[in-house]
Amino acid sequence: MDEKIESINETYDKIKIDKLDVEKIKKEFSLHRQLSEPLLKYIDESIVKIIEYSNNEDSNQIEMLFQCISGIKNHLIATADQYKRNLLIVDSINNVSLIQDKKIEEFINSLEAKERFKNKIEGKIEEGEDPRKRKVGEVPIPEREIRLSEDKNGE
Repeated sequence: MDEKIESINETYDKIKIDKLDVEKIKKEFSLHRQLSEPLLKYIDESIVKIIEYSNNEDSNQIEMLFQCISGIKNHLIATADQYKRNLLIVDSINNVSLIQDKKIEEFINSLEAKERFKNKIEGKIEEGEDPRKRKVGEVPIPEREIRLSEDKNGE
């Protein structure tokens, strides 16, 4: 049984999801915002000025300039949105990893408790006492109570 538990632990170590660094992404997002917010404000002001001062002369050039500026603005906004999505994804992965860790730990603990119980029964049998058989007038102790008492003694 110990081999089975060791095998489970080794397999889990191979597939374990490492926690992703949320702080690194938050820092990158913060730096992006510090750079992009003033640029977005400047782009908006520039677009307003271009519209105000255009006299329908060189409308192709003005339209091209407007498209370029709008493209830059859209790229900055899309990048900020991507950072937000990445933060949500990383947070979800970390939560799943935490839940996975707890479930596997509970499973391993239950296997270890079963192994301890089995060893205790085998030890009593080797000593000549068969705990599975009742003596006359004795009420059997359910396995659950034995496990609970073992857990309390083990902790």
